[in-house]
Amino acid sequence: MPDSDLPCLPDRLSPRGPSVATRRDSVGLRPHVPFRSGVPDAVPRAGHQLRAHSAKQICALMLVCFSSGAHSQLIAATDEFRFSYAPSAFHRSASPDHVKYNNLFSVELLTERWRILGADRTTIGAAFFNNSFGQPCQYVFGGPEWDLMPLKSGWLFANVTAGALHGYSGEYQNKIPFNRYGTAPAAIPSIGWRYSQASIVMSLLGNSGVLISFSWSLGL
Repeated sequence: MPDSDLPCLPDRLSPRGPSVATRRDSVGLRPHVPFRSGVPDAVPRAGHQLRAHSAKQICALMLVCFSSGAHSQLIAATDEFRFSYAPSAFHRSASPDHVKYNNLFSVELLTERWRILGADRTTIGAAFFNNSFGQPCQYVFGGPEWDLMPLKSGWLFANVTAGALHGYSGEYQNKIPFNRYGTAPAAIPSIGWRYSQASIVMSLLGNSGVLISFSWSLGL
């Protein structure tokens, strides 16, 4: 038989001794996997291309968000901030559990850009105070405000705010309605008189009493 017709036997089957793969197996080493050029390169290249494409999409989304935010201003030059303080609430019926001072502090954004129900402006704000039983509370709110009529070189105005009231807990949890999970809906109507930047406001606290607050407004 000619030499060309003999099958080509790999070196690892040579009778000269155990192959490299056999020796590796005997000591617990993993056999060498031949590197095939072209195929492994395609996977990293595809991953890099996918990451680059995703980064471009994220950048484009961020640009859209920033550009849309530039057109929708949160605070405008015509807006005002109103800061208020009320020392105590006047209750319809006194209780030995009531504290003397409630020390309410609030801050509001007054804007004419968003108006509902024929209001002259909208108020958006938050109040921090101790409730009638000395528990720290928070009230986040918003609502319309109307200028009713000029009065004594100032303006008589009214507003109705609605929002979430948090802080009544423990044995006083049921002192406000719908307070099942520690936060309850609330609505507070108020009437006030404004002179220049100062104002005095009386707020109706349901059937519990009233709150008198003193405010100061600042333009931007």
